[in-house]
Amino acid sequence: MKRDIVALFAIASVIIIFFFRLFWPEPSLIVTPDFGRSDAWHFSFATKLALSESLKRGQLPLWEPRLGGGFPLFAEGQVGALFLPNLILFKIISNPVVAYNATYIALFLILGWGMYAWLRVIGCSRIASLFGAITIVFSGQTIPRLPHHTLLESLSMTPLILALAHQVLTKKNLLWVSLFAFTLSQQLFTGSPQPVLLTLLMVGIYAIFSRGSLIKLALGVVLGVGITAIQLLPSAEMLRESTSSGGFSPEEASYYSFPLVHLKTLIAPFILGNPKFGTYPPFTTFDGSIFWENNLYIGIVPIVLLILGFARKDKFTIFFWTLFLASFLLMLGKHSPLYLLYSVWPLNLFRVPSRFAWIFLITIVSAASWSLSRKNIISIVAILLIALHTYQLMTTWWDYHAMEPANQWLTATPFINTIQTSQGSVRTIGSERIHNSFFLKNGWNGNLDRFQFLRNVPAPNSNLYWDIRQTEVYAGRFLKRPSLVESLLGSEIKFSDAVATISAQGKRLLDLYHSSTIVSALPLDIERPLPIISNNQNVTAYRNRQALPRAYLVTQTVVAPTLNKAAEALANPAFIPGKTVLVHDEAFSLTEEGAPGSIKIISETPTRVIMQADVKSSRTILVFADTYYPGWQATIDGNPTKIFPVNIKERGIFVTSGDHTIIWEYHPESIRMGAWISALSLSIITGYLVWRAWIRIHQGASGLSPDSWRSHDR
Repeated sequence: MKRDIVALFAIASVIIIFFFRLFWPEPSLIVTPDFGRSDAWHFSFATKLALSESLKRGQLPLWEPRLGGGFPLFAEGQVGALFLPNLILFKIISNPVVAYNATYIALFLILGWGMYAWLRVIGCSRIASLFGAITIVFSGQTIPRLPHHTLLESLSMTPLILALAHQVLTKKNLLWVSLFAFTLSQQLFTGSPQPVLLTLLMVGIYAIFSRGSLIKLALGVVLGVGITAIQLLPSAEMLRESTSSGGFSPEEASYYSFPLVHLKTLIAPFILGNPKFGTYPPFTTFDGSIFWENNLYIGIVPIVLLILGFARKDKFTIFFWTLFLASFLLMLGKHSPLYLLYSVWPLNLFRVPSRFAWIFLITIVSAASWSLSRKNIISIVAILLIALHTYQLMTTWWDYHAMEPANQWLTATPFINTIQTSQGSVRTIGSERIHNSFFLKNGWNGNLDRFQFLRNVPAPNSNLYWDIRQTEVYAGRFLKRPSLVESLLGSEIKFSDAVATISAQGKRLLDLYHSSTIVSALPLDIERPLPIISNNQNVTAYRNRQALPRAYLVTQTVVAPTLNKAAEALANPAFIPGKTVLVHDEAFSLTEEGAPGSIKIISETPTRVIMQADVKSSRTILVFADTYYPGWQATIDGNPTKIFPVNIKERGIFVTSGDHTIIWEYHPESIRMGAWISALSLSIITGYLVWRAWIRIHQGASGLSPDSWRSHDR
C-alpha cells in the first residue's frame, strides 16, 4: 500500500511540474489557436468564466443572454456545471483563472491515478502501472487537447470508470456499483457524451471477457444515467431544438476520420507537421485530419513492450487484441469496412470517428504495461527507464502550447472600452478568415503579438470577458431558429481577401436582428457607409444606428409559415423592421393602426427580465429580441400569457392597451423533472450506503469478526 502511495505521489509530482507554469510567476492562460479561432480563448475559458460568475451568484448557468441573443448554456452541456472539479473549484476560488488552471491539475490527477488504478486491478505491477499512467497523461491524445477542456474532462474519467467496472464485475459488494454509478455520472456531467460512448464500449467488451455480473454492471449504468438526469433531460430538449436533432448525415458523421498515415505519430508526434510552426496541413486539405484528434504519440518504449506483450497468449492479451481491433476499425471511420455504422444511432449523433483513437491508445498503453509487468527487469533499471521515458514525453510537449499572462489578455483594450459603452449587441465579421489566413500558414511560434488582435474582436464567446452582448454563439450544437437566421445573413455577407461586402438586404437583417455595433477585421463595402467609432490593429468598429432595440412594440404582422416564405417576406420592401413583425401562424396575425406605445427594460438577471410597457394601441405585439426557446414563461401584471416565435428566432407576446408590468422567467420543466430523477437515484445510492454502514455498526456491536461480516455481505 505504501508503495502505491509513492507511485501516486510520483504521478502527481510530474503533473504539477508540468502545469506549474500556469500559476507562477503569474497566472497564465493557454490561448493556442485552432481553426478560425482559439477554442481555448473563445470557448473553454469563456464558458468557464460564465460558470464562475453564476456559481458566485449561487446559481447554475442555465441561460446566457449575452450569447447569440440568449443561449441555454447549461442544457448545451459543455460548460460542465455539475462536474465536481468545476463545481468545487470555480465556487471556492475567487480568481477564475486560477480555478481554471487548477482544473487542469485535477483532470490529469483523475486521469493518471485512474489509469494507475485500472492497471493495478487487472494485475499489473506497481512499476508497470506507474509507467502506463505517466504515458497516458503525456500522450498525443491528451496534451494537444488542452484547449478543448470539456472533451479532456470527459476523457480523463475513462480509466477510473474501467477500474471501477472491474470491481463491479469481480466483487460481490454493492458498494462498487454505487461508486461506478457515481463516477459514470461525473463523466456524463462533463457535457461531452462521445467519450462516454467510448468508455461504455470498453466496459462492455471487458465485461464479456471477465464473465462477471452483467446485472450489477447494468444497474450501475442505470443509476449513473439516473443521477445525471438533471443534465440529460435539458440536453435532450436542446438536441430536439438543434440543427442536428436527427443526427448527422453519414458523410458528416464520418468526415473527421483517422487516416492510416497518422500511425507514424505513435513514435514521432510532428512527423506530419507541427501546427505551432504552421507546417501541419489544414483539415480541409488533409482529408479532414486534425492534429489534436489524430496524434497518438507515446514514444518508442511502449511500442516495443506492446510487440513483446502481444506474443503472449493469456486472457488479458486476448482482451487487448479484441479492443485493439475494434477501436482501430471504428476510428478509421470512412476508411473502415465498418463505415456504414456511422449512419445509425448512436454513432450518427457524433462527428470525429478518430476519437475512437482514445480507446486505441489506452489499449496500447495497457498492453505495454501488462507486458512490462511480466518482464524480469531489475527495479532500479525500470525506474530509470520510466524517468527517461517521462522526460522524453514532457519535453516533447513542454513548449507546444501558447501561454500568455492572463492579466494581459483579460484587461480591456481602449478599443474594447469604446465598444462597451455602446448599447445593443455586437456582430463580428471577417475575424475567422483573417485568423486562418495567418495562423494556418505561420503557426503561433513567435507570432503571439499578431494573435492578440483577436482581443480586439469580441467574437463569440470571447465577448463574455468584456460583458458585451453578441448576436452569435460558438457551441458544440446550434439551435435551429438562430441557425436559420444565420443562413439568411450568410447569403447576404460576402468575403474576399481584401473586403467584406454587405448587401442592402444584409443591412436590413442586421438592423432587424439587433446588431447595433459591427466589428470587422476587413474593410466593409456597404451601400450606405456606417460611421466608424473605433479602429485598432486593422479591426474596425462601426455604429449601426438603424439597429432595432432589444424590445419594442408593433401593430402590423406578416404571416410566413415556412423559411422560404420568411425569406421572401424579409426581402420585400413592404416589410419594415421595427414597424412590421414576422409570425408563423395566422393565429398571431395583427393589423392595428396608430402608434403602438413604448417598452422599457427595468431590470434583468440571466433568467428573469422585468419590463414596463405603456401601450397606446388596443392590441400590440411585444417583440423581445432574445431567442425563442422552451422553458421561458411570461406574465403581464401577474397573469400568464403565451409566448410565440416572431422574426423566426425571437419571442413575442400580445399586449393590450394600458400600463403593464411584464416579467419573463426561465423555468424549464426538463430541469425540474431531471432534478427529481437525479434526487431519486442519489437517494437509492445514499440509502444503500447508510443501510450498509448501519449493518456494519450493528455487526461490530455484536462482536462478529470481519470474516462474519464478509460472509453476511455475500
